[in-house]
Amino acid sequence: MAGSATDKGPLKIGLFGGTFDPPHIGHLVLADQVKHIVELDELVFMVANNPWQKEGTRKITDAKTRVALATVALEAAEGISVSDLELQIGGDSFTINTVVALKQHYADLGHEASIHVIVGSDAAAGLNTWHEHERLREMVEIIVVNRPGGHGVAPGWRTRHIGIPPLDISSTQIRASIRAGRSVRYLTLDPVIEAIDKFGLYRD
Repeated sequence: MAGSATDKGPLKIGLFGGTFDPPHIGHLVLADQVKHIVELDELVFMVANNPWQKEGTRKITDAKTRVALATVALEAAEGISVSDLELQIGGDSFTINTVVALKQHYADLGHEASIHVIVGSDAAAGLNTWHEHERLREMVEIIVVNRPGGHGVAPGWRTRHIGIPPLDISSTQIRASIRAGRSVRYLTLDPVIEAIDKFGLYRD
């Protein structure tokens, strides 16, 4: 993560959190579209340390490996970075803790930061179930990306809705294809596929 000097007020930082197990083309298209539509100074891929919502549902690749996958996916991306901040915080990944730490990160660089949390419209209705949601909604704007299954937004939040080209790609689909020995080329970037092969991921 980096910060650049600006005379336009606080840096506009997009926070795109996820497991990224693995990252895919859909993640990159969403990030690029949001960055340009919202005119963000930087968009941060925030790799979850312990995605507690998914505990017990499947085996989660270790966090350091997922950071490595996201890093190779975004090597050439301009204005989009990967962060291991949630790994540094440790424990379960809660957005409120991440936002506090992210604001402090930019403050340490000498910048005030306005944080814009990116969520799918399918998750926006559940914002008031998030950890310390009342405190969080005073600190962020929510960028709601249109997705199938959206059911509105929980009341009380500052929100902005945007539409992006729909891509029916998921990490679940990619993991299943690799297990079945099928090609995942063009579903994610070649460097990600090479890293998956190197680490021997998703084979079993």
